[in-house]
Amino acid sequence: MGKTMVSATLLSILIGLLPYSTSLGNPKDHMPQSDINQSSWSRFRGPNGQVVAESTSTPVRWNANSVAWKTVLRGEGHASPVIWNNQVYVTYCVKDPLMGVVAALDMATGDVLWETPYPLAKSKLNGLNNYASSTPAVDKTGLYVFGPSGNELLLSALGHNGHKKWSTNYGPINARHGICVSPIVYGDLIIFSQEQYEKNTTLKSRWLAVDRQNGHVRWKRPRQNRSPSYVTPCLYTDPSGQDQLIFTSQAHGMTAISPANGHIIWELSDIFEDRTIGSPVIAGNCLMASCGSGGGGKALVFVQAGSATTQPKLLHRVTNRLIPYTPTMLALENRQFMPSTTRALYHAGIHKLPLRSGQNP
Repeated sequence: MGKTMVSATLLSILIGLLPYSTSLGNPKDHMPQSDINQSSWSRFRGPNGQVVAESTSTPVRWNANSVAWKTVLRGEGHASPVIWNNQVYVTYCVKDPLMGVVAALDMATGDVLWETPYPLAKSKLNGLNNYASSTPAVDKTGLYVFGPSGNELLLSALGHNGHKKWSTNYGPINARHGICVSPIVYGDLIIFSQEQYEKNTTLKSRWLAVDRQNGHVRWKRPRQNRSPSYVTPCLYTDPSGQDQLIFTSQAHGMTAISPANGHIIWELSDIFEDRTIGSPVIAGNCLMASCGSGGGGKALVFVQAGSATTQPKLLHRVTNRLIPYTPTMLALENRQFMPSTTRALYHAGIHKLPLRSGQNP
């Protein structure tokens, strides 16, 4: 099978992705072995957030033959779809009356199987944002989705039949441009960030892990307030076999924490002069991430991952106007693909990993 980059954005059209498999081994979803579903797309950007899947049938050109079905949704949304077994899950919001909706669609036909509404309360949003920006996470037990309630961070768990299992409010979030937190599943934990704007002195930033069965907080990692990050973390497994949850932020740089307990394994601070929006990407033992502000990227960093006994190393730093700011990059074989916010998709070769200090990527 060949490895294919899959864009998982769905507004009202799902292109012909059937059949496909995400059984790459690495990247992988870090769930209990009994939970792993080889035909799943379980979080933002698919397996471990690396947006790479094995497929022989994914269309590489957009034309009439590549469209399997079309389904019109009743509202709007920015979140990506997630997939489990033969069901595609999407979220959207309706403005009048204001409410959010989680919908399950049949993977083969696009038929709407069920829709579960949830209440929304008005909150401050960027003009390009909306109330359905958070991509859900899914596993064998159900679906985990954020529904902003005013400026509160509200996480709900639904069964695969659309019935609500639990809902927990984790308190205020001040992210300036609206809530856009996408959770991930690690074992029996749901992990996400709750970062606060630096000018807010009453709210404290933190990263959280909660029990997927009931929403109870299992651990929390206090963080400093700065320009909030919209990053969805990914998992890197070091040579010793230890899992590391990789976050990036202006306040702390690049951080690896234990997903089991939230303890910091290593941290490389002061590498981002602006906020981080695009999520980190893994290429071998090299971690890549970018930062920016306004409408453009500022810096792209290549970091050699550390461990419990070794320190991380900044391998290279690139600054130019084509660095991605909002989009997340991807790495495939010996190439890095960077969708820029100012130019069309372009790529630069990564000839050898890890990069040596001073070597141009």
